[in-house]
Amino acid sequence: IRDSCYAYVAFQTAYLKCHYPSEFMAALLTSVLDNTDKVIEYSGECARLGIKVLPPDVNVSNGGFTADGSGQIRFGLNAVKSVGRGLIDAVIKERAQRPYRSLYDFCKRLHGSELNRRALENLIKAGAFDALEPTRRGMLESVEGILKSVETDARQNLDGQMDLFGLMSGGNEKPADDYKVPELPEYAASELLKMEKEVSGLYLSGHPLDAYREQSARFASHAIKALTGEDAHVLDNSHVRIVCTIVKNRMMTTKSNTMMAFTSVEDLTGTMEVIVFPRVL
Repeated sequence: IRDSCYAYVAFQTAYLKCHYPSEFMAALLTSVLDNTDKVIEYSGECARLGIKVLPPDVNVSNGGFTADGSGQIRFGLNAVKSVGRGLIDAVIKERAQRPYRSLYDFCKRLHGSELNRRALENLIKAGAFDALEPTRRGMLESVEGILKSVETDARQNLDGQMDLFGLMSGGNEKPADDYKVPELPEYAASELLKMEKEVSGLYLSGHPLDAYREQSARFASHAIKALTGEDAHVLDNSHVRIVCTIVKNRMMTTKSNTMMAFTSVEDLTGTMEVIVFPRVL
């Protein structure tokens, strides 16, 4: 009976993946949202299926991953670090009234919720405002000024104060809603990817290894996915060759006073830790 149940579930999931691939993969990604390794693995499967995983967008994204109806998947806001669920709920509820028009409009309307500087900067770094403003550099350098302006406006409205200079000029002063984020030169692509990795654990707009797919296919004997977890199928003591990027290094001194390293590496299919012993290091 148990085997029959497993077979039935396998048939159902295979059917959904075949006929509703973007919806199926969006649900699968949402189910492992807190497991970065699994999100990377399933994002790789999306790429294999020709399904593009788009960066988050404050006017489109929900908490989890969602299929957008055109065969693409939108990244979930819950996967951005330091962005609380209360803030996400407020973002979704407020935009139902009307879409956000700018970074300033977003901050002004979310003032008084769980919005804080760190959450705002992380959303910017993840690309959640890319459709609203010219560059992430301009947005990040405007954060302090925007938050101060929003706080001042809120305080003045609370106190019932009026802008004397605005009255004297006949109300022709530039309204706060027209706050313009400066059009500064954008960060290098490698820096943008680094920011995305920092705030979400993933590369959202690309991958450092994208430029090396052809060489990787020729040189690598295995992908990380084949070496780790439930999909591992390589015998112990086998020689393998992977093309990867180093995510982080942790150095350690051995009892014999030599250095070794624990290195986290990543390719387009997953992540793993590699131990580098002193002689190799």
